[in-house]
Amino acid sequence: MHAYVWMANHIHLLATPQFENSISKVFQSVGHKHVQYFNYAYQRSGTLWEGR
Repeated sequence: MHAYVWMANHIHLLATPQFENSISKVFQSVGHKHVQYFNYAYQRSGTLWEGR
């Protein structure tokens, strides 16, 4: 990670991956953790878009 900026509603990242699919794996992991947090916080289960 070279730099990052936290904006009001999004984040800018400047990073150089060590391996070809590293960035996609990072965002996959972040998304998975976000769904776990959301489900815990709102006493839900399943995918983020389920039942909408």
